[in-house]
Amino acid sequence: MVTTALFRNYHRLFQKQIPLFQTCITKGFVSEELVGEQVAEVITAREYNQSRAY
Repeated sequence: MVTTALFRNYHRLFQKQIPLFQTCITKGFVSEELVGEQVAEVITAREYNQSRAY
């Protein structure tokens, strides 16, 4: 998410360091492509088509 346009107004240092931190230290970096695939999977999954259900 940090590599998306959502963070375009943040400091350049933030834009460069956070993806490295997420990749190397927390192992939690998720690419835009994977995020898109996950969102598409949730949108099309039948078990998630009930509104206001958790």
